[in-house]
Amino acid sequence: MNAVTCAIDAKLFSFADNTSLCVSDSNSSTLIQTANIELNQLYDWFCANRLSLNAKKTKYIVLRSPYIKCALDDLNIVINGIPINLICKNLKEDISKFLGGSIDEHLTWKHHLDQMNNKLSKALFTMKQVQHFFLTNSLKTLYFAMIHPHITYGILIKSIKLQKRTIRLINKVEFNAHTEPLFKRANILTLPV
Repeated sequence: MNAVTCAIDAKLFSFADNTSLCVSDSNSSTLIQTANIELNQLYDWFCANRLSLNAKKTKYIVLRSPYIKCALDDLNIVINGIPINLICKNLKEDISKFLGGSIDEHLTWKHHLDQMNNKLSKALFTMKQVQHFFLTNSLKTLYFAMIHPHITYGILIKSIKLQKRTIRLINKVEFNAHTEPLFKRANILTLPV
């Protein structure tokens, strides 16, 4: 994928078979023009190297402050003449997946946090169902398999409470027990606050 960076001027982010192109400009007309040029150069490079770029699966998002007004109706981005879909809160699709996270046009992270907390709550519920049948070491293994990866990779803001609830469950103590000694006993690092 390093060779493709010579074919375009924009920043590229690649992971497995997913490639994201990043262009920026304070003028929306220039932004659209630059995005179209870069996308079509990328498309040409893919074709020349016998790779496929599915324009129908390609989407774009305009990241901006909620206080900055942008005429989204005028945005016409195409790949090889095929228009690509905009991700925007006023449209059907309002979030974009990016390296395991969900972002919206204002980078609020709300959807990502909701998703992550939903996954963590389900994992915690599962652990709660089996806590009386498993030893502490087994509960700790479940923690590292079901909860820890999400809170170390994703955004940490709302995960701290769930981590504390889980450490109380692992140690089979009351819901309001002080957690610092429990983390030390289990040899689990706490999340930064």
